[in-house]
Parts: sequence; structure tokens; C-alpha cells
Amino acid sequence: MSTNKTASFDEGKEFHAWGFADDKAREMGAYVCFATDVYEASEDGKTKVKPGTYFLWLGQATRGGKKFGAAQHWNFCKSEEARYMEVAKYLAEAKERAKRWAA
Repeated sequence: MSTNKTASFDEGKEFHAWGFADDKAREMGAYVCFATDVYEASEDGKTKVKPGTYFLWLGQATRGGKKFGAAQHWNFCKSEEARYMEVAKYLAEAKERAKRWAA
């Protein structure tokens, strides 16, 4: 079965500062982008994503308020609750990783 994305909604971005800096005095933190995508079945579809509504998020480390490290990918969740739980876990782990790098 093929699908096409029929709607996409940008839900904004959250910025999180951890309250400590790296050895170059850049404040460490992360941002999380949110979106919702809708996929519908289509005979000439371009994707293999199952039809439905997906709640997406993308997390990225920051240094001095700017993107830091490798580019990340969008994560698909079947519900807003699942997305909330995944983002909360990501942020907790991101803060712990940043603590290990803090000066």
C-alpha cells in the first residue's frame, strides 16, 4: 500500500537551557520541533507510511543557542501522549549527556 502526505502542520519549537556551559563558555541546551502529518492511501502514493495522523518531534542539542552536533531525524508517534513521553525521555537524556560535557 502506498500513501501520500495530505497535510502537514508546524507546531513550533521549544528551547531548553540546562544552566551550565561547555569549555568554550557556550550555554548548553536543546531544542525540540513539533509537527503533525496526515497520510492517506493512494494508488500513486510516494511513501510506504501507513495511512493515519502522526505526531512528530525532532530534538537537537544546542551550544550558545545554536544547533550543535549531527543533524537529527524526525520521530513519528501515533498519539500526542506517546510524543510527550518520548520528548520527556529525550530531554532528560540530553541534559545528562550535556552534564558530562560541561566544563
